Amino acid sequence: MNEKIGFGVVVLVFGMVILGCNNSSANSALAGRWLPNDNQLIPSSFPEKNMELLKDGKGIIDGYEFTWRTENGRFYITNPFFANAYNYKISGSTLTLTDDDDESIIYTKKK
Repeated sequence: MNEKIGFGVVVLVFGMVILGCNNSSANSALAGRWLPNDNQLIPSSFPEKNMELLKDGKGIIDGYEFTWRTENGRFYITNPFFANAYNYKISGSTLTLTDDDDESIIYTKKK
């Protein structure tokens, strides 16, 4: 019986470490300054224009402070005045956010 409990604890701790690494990896990849691609029509459902994402989960959008996180392929933004969730895809220096109406905006990371 003790072996089963010990194994369960090991699996639980290992899972928590893996999830923590995945989130940390996403935070590292997403951290930076993101600008919408030029000549792109920004859907009205996207209040986000210029974004700066910090590794600690804080950021600034067009002068407004917010918190952000990723979970299960979703990118969440919250502050006292707004909250949004998007599907996200990151490829090199390109970030695509897609809302629940299947409208997307593409950002490029600035160095």
